[in-house]
Amino acid sequence: MNFAHPQDAQPTPEVTITEQRDAPVQMGPFTGRPSFIFDVPFPQAVMPLGEGDKTIRLWSQPTMRYDSARATVELQPWNIRLRMEEAGNIPREIARTFLTLWTKAERQTLSDPEKSRWAEILEQVDFQQFCVEHAPTRYVQGLLKTRTSAATTVLWQDGTEENVTGAPRTALDLVNEGEAFSAHVRFDRRARTAEIANIAILGDPVSLQASGDDSWIQKR
Repeated sequence: MNFAHPQDAQPTPEVTITEQRDAPVQMGPFTGRPSFIFDVPFPQAVMPLGEGDKTIRLWSQPTMRYDSARATVELQPWNIRLRMEEAGNIPREIARTFLTLWTKAERQTLSDPEKSRWAEILEQVDFQQFCVEHAPTRYVQGLLKTRTSAATTVLWQDGTEENVTGAPRTALDLVNEGEAFSAHVRFDRRARTAEIANIAILGDPVSLQASGDDSWIQKR
């Protein structure tokens, strides 16, 4: 994957091969023979975190170093080393490493070596997107104005109007046009709805106000 221009075709990974005849060899199927080191860019840009649509996105490609003598693959600066047959687990190990260091950073328990590694990793990761995806939902109210096959138009309590699409839109299926509702909503970095949960139907805002219920402040 071309990280700078995702729309371009994926380039052929550049492979660097280094022969190390004098390097000590301790294990692997080629023990006693020359050791070949293969450096290959890691091609995957998005790693799932196992929490719905939450992910880690990489800005740049780390390098996978294959060691034929030791039959291992190592990813730097992530400090991940696996047996060659386990190379398919690298995305999982990236996610585990990131979450482990992030948790320690939040708790301010990083060791000095971990602080250096965390700083290097942050150079490669879209940390802002990660923070947005992990931001807590907040309580808001809205008015469902219209619903079409393409989008559901919502007037939020702060006066902004949004065409809600994708997965968040399905959370509004039980709300009728013209009804006010409350929900816990998570917005993305562009202030668009990314998640809707805990829907409560408040009813028609005009009738609510007429009955003295001021839980919905109508804005037009």
